[in-house]
This record gives sequence, C-alpha cells and structure tokens, in this order.
Amino acid sequence: MSTAAPARRVRIATGTLAGQHGTVVRTSTDPNGPCSVRLDSDPRAEPVSYWPHEIVDLVPNALLVANTGESLRLTLPADAGPLRAAAATHLGGPAVFNAHAVQCPHGAVLGLAVRVDSAALEVNDYAQIILDTLGGETRPELLRGPVLFAGPEGGDGRSTGLTGQQLGALERLLQILRRMLGAPAGT
Repeated sequence: MSTAAPARRVRIATGTLAGQHGTVVRTSTDPNGPCSVRLDSDPRAEPVSYWPHEIVDLVPNALLVANTGESLRLTLPADAGPLRAAAATHLGGPAVFNAHAVQCPHGAVLGLAVRVDSAALEVNDYAQIILDTLGGETRPELLRGPVLFAGPEGGDGRSTGLTGQQLGALERLLQILRRMLGAPAGT
C-alpha cells in the first residue's frame, strides 16, 4: 500500500539511471519499502520504483528571491540542461546564468540567474542590495524580477550550488532587509 509523500528531491544512486535527479511522488507505508520517483529528465513518464538504498536525498543548493523579499530554498540539478530547465520554471521564463557572478570579499563565488527578458520587470531591491553588499560595488545594470542565487557554473557547464552555510547567510541578509524595507516576515 502506498501513500502520498511530501515533495522530496532525490538522486538515483544505482543502475543505468545513476546520477539522475527526481522527485519522490509516492512512498510505501513500510519505511523499507519502495518509492515511486518521477525523473527530471522525463517528467511526463510514469514514475520509476526505487528501494531506499537506491536513492539519496538531495539538499537545497539555491535560493530564489522574489521582488517582495520572500525566498525559497531550491534543490536544482547540477547538469546544464536540466539546470536551465529548472531555473526557467522557477523564474517564469528562459534564464541567463552568471550575468552578475561576483567574487565576494571573503573568497566565495556567487552565481546568479535572471530571466532573459527581465528588462521590463520591476527592480528586485532585495536581490540588488545583497549583490551590491556581497560584491562590494554597485553595478549599472539592476536585477529585475525573481533572482536565483546559485553557485557559479564550472567550465563543464555544471553548477557548483550553494552550501548550507551560504544559504543561511543569504536568508539572514534577507531577514534584515525585510525589516528595513517593510516586507513580509515569512520566507
């Protein structure tokens, strides 16, 4: 017997699909029973059944920041094609990555994704202030619309993602900015 499971992001650890990402859509009532996983690479296909030892939970590696100051931790795929598709879904349109990549003063590298057609969107003051603060300089091109903070893409096109510590730091900055700018308290 199966029950609906909360959205849980996983990576396939074994078999011919090892390394692919997906979302658990059903889990067994038995904690050692199989899970049904919908793969990111073929979201319209029937979910595939995996045993718990065949999948690994993914951790959040990106932060979506809305114009309102609200944020959402995301788990994005590392491979370029699925990463761009996931970013486009969350941003509401085709994405451009690292348009505003920055080497932070403390040594971390921060990558961003914005919508390709963001010029007509409202300025995202929250994301802009974070970028200006971490980058130590003001940029002439303003961030508009939702902004996806992620790790930079490497030379192989794969995203390095953000660490839990980096996500926490970004969320703390957003809390301060929401208080200063009078935005909703929730994330």
